[in-house]
Amino acid sequence: MVDYIKRDNNDIYKMPILGFLFKNKRFLLGIKIFVTLLFFYAITYGFINQSKENVFTTGLFWGLFWPFFMVVTLGSMGRIFCGICPHGFLGKYITKFGLKKSMPKVLQNPMIGGFVLIIGWWLVYYMYPSIYKTPYATALFFAVLTLLSFVFFFVY
Repeated sequence: MVDYIKRDNNDIYKMPILGFLFKNKRFLLGIKIFVTLLFFYAITYGFINQSKENVFTTGLFWGLFWPFFMVVTLGSMGRIFCGICPHGFLGKYITKFGLKKSMPKVLQNPMIGGFVLIIGWWLVYYMYPSIYKTPYATALFFAVLTLLSFVFFFVY
């Protein structure tokens, strides 16, 4: 167990107010539940309201979740979004009931995460640009990614 962690000056835990909030377990649980409900609501709303007037689903996923949280916060604040991501939040509970098999050697490569980001963002963007324009395609894309992540959490 680590008794003391030396933190950089730009670490979020050294900032007075943010450090206090992000060390508070109740605050973090509230954020995790809020983000998870928002995530599943956006997917459901994308399936229900498939018209172009639904800017909520596409705006939330392609304007907030993916570019802001994934790209901006990973580069500037570290893995802060990993702490409140719905996949990781629910994945902790899914693995408790899962099969707990060992991960195959092929999937243990750390470059797979970067590969998934490239596939999930750039390849889909250039091969299927209409996926960013319709709420149904966006909801379907993120529902499939969520289902795949839950299967991996359950099996491994």
